[in-house]
Amino acid sequence: MDTETESGNLSTSISSFSFNPKEQILETTCLCRNRQLLQQTARLLNSQWPRSMVARLHYLEKESSDTEFPKSIVLFSRRNEVETVIGYSKLSILWNKKDSCHIESGKTSKYGNQFILSWFNSKYF
Repeated sequence: MDTETESGNLSTSISSFSFNPKEQILETTCLCRNRQLLQQTARLLNSQWPRSMVARLHYLEKESSDTEFPKSIVLFSRRNEVETVIGYSKLSILWNKKDSCHIESGKTSKYGNQFILSWFNSKYF
């Protein structure tokens, strides 16, 4: 994911790359820009930190502002026009450095772990 500083604000840009010859694509996006991924993201987070679906969806909707931090970033795969959420992270601004952020939480699915590891191995080994 690319980050850039614009007048003291940290912004994120959408990135994607080809993963394998089967035309599977990995993409990252702000959850606020892809609300159709809310349900899958909630299920992914609940697999690690169980809570009611209503509470989880409320949390994600509240944390998914297009203009303010924290930002909910989703990693998903796209194959044959089917999108599958395989990772989530929450980015927050550091209170004393407005042009910096930290990853407050993160989760990948078992499939996501295998997917990322396979991509890394194919790229570097």
